[in-house]
Amino acid sequence: MKNEVVAAEVAAFLRARLDEDEADARAATPGAWSADDSDYAGAIRSCGGADVIAGGRRGGDASVSESTEDAPRIARYDPARVLRDVEATRGVLAMYDQMVVDMAAPDAATSGPGRIAVTVLTPVLCHLARAYSDHPDHRADEWAPII
Repeated sequence: MKNEVVAAEVAAFLRARLDEDEADARAATPGAWSADDSDYAGAIRSCGGADVIAGGRRGGDASVSESTEDAPRIARYDPARVLRDVEATRGVLAMYDQMVVDMAAPDAATSGPGRIAVTVLTPVLCHLARAYSDHPDHRADEWAPII
């Protein structure tokens, strides 16, 4: 029974974080981002060419080496990628939702797809939740993956 409780708690936690991630991604400048230092070092542009992050001026007082090195990494995690990640994780949560239905079957306590799914999906959900370990609602000790 503990696995079912942990899975339910972690699933609810993940859904809340995914909703936050989706809202943030949709509020950001849309599209695929790319690093472009043709005008400014470390600039990040949207697919329409708009500046997402302007970058630093070459030869100015401020060092731009950090932004130049980080720009491709920041661009790689653009809103479109975040939304794909949210969709993929929600796919795993849909598997969990089906597991909950399967657990209502007569043989669920000892065998059947529901029992197998609990055994497999609970650690998967716990691993996915680790991405949010810096969130105040994350319970690292209780949700430590068993595998």
